[in-house]
Amino acid sequence: MGKRLIPQRRGKGTPRYRSPSHRFKGDITYPAYRKYSGIGGQVIELVHDPGRSAPLARILLEDFEEILMIAPEGLHVGQWIGIGDNANMKPGNVLSVGDISEG
Repeated sequence: MGKRLIPQRRGKGTPRYRSPSHRFKGDITYPAYRKYSGIGGQVIELVHDPGRSAPLARILLEDFEEILMIAPEGLHVGQWIGIGDNANMKPGNVLSVGDISEG
């Protein structure tokens, strides 16, 4: 009989290993590709979220809807991002997997 593995203990959902949900800044929504296809947005704020290990980007879309998504490296305030087939390959843009070039 050995010890229980750490992932087994974390899977039980005890308070020690549970994520501190009261610290989250909001719901992270990855923009729905079909709903927002062909639309763009501007990064208005980078937010530190103490409940996560990555910063968040608050994005104001062209239809005046605000979303929060995890900020990739190289994203800055004021940068325009594109969502859909006509978006370029640069950090922050949302493309389908088939549109991303290899390498």
